[in-house]
Amino acid sequence: MLVEGVAFKKTFSYAGFEMQKKSYEQPKIALLKIELELKAEKDNAEVRVDNVEEYQKVVDAEWNILYDKLERIYKSGAKVVLSNLPIGDVATQYFADHDMFCAGRVPEEDLVRTMKSCGGSIQTTVHDLSDNTLGFCQKFEENQVCVCALAPLWFIALSKSSPSLLVVPLLYNLFTVVKKTGGRV
Repeated sequence: MLVEGVAFKKTFSYAGFEMQKKSYEQPKIALLKIELELKAEKDNAEVRVDNVEEYQKVVDAEWNILYDKLERIYKSGAKVVLSNLPIGDVATQYFADHDMFCAGRVPEEDLVRTMKSCGGSIQTTVHDLSDNTLGFCQKFEENQVCVCALAPLWFIALSKSSPSLLVVPLLYNLFTVVKKTGGRV
């Protein structure tokens, strides 16, 4: 089965993922290379505190940094957020509450293929998100395109895509995996 668009394996998902909308018409796509997790903030700094009030200020600051990033992504107009780094449960729930789809830990090559097909650019910050940096496609939907023991695949339908270049390598990889298990495509 050839499908016009970009397909890639379903990534790891956190709580709240099942509440996300699975289909969008003409969405803007944020392609990111940043973590959207609380732990990401604390891993980037060392803070020593002497009392509970100072500790609470640090915790509040971590939450504020994360929510500022999420709000900037939301205000950019993106409906689909793809990152090759983790998107945690707080961010996943935020996006679901704001009618947005997200996927973290998207392999670099899938992010690059999506960028080549949808436009935009992979961002390492959320401060410059605009129509110039966001990608765009005619339709985005999460669909299972292989009913077998393999993980479901996501599919981004594009009007400008070339299925012979984008989907055939993926189908070849699926065939080799199924072939080794004795199944048939």
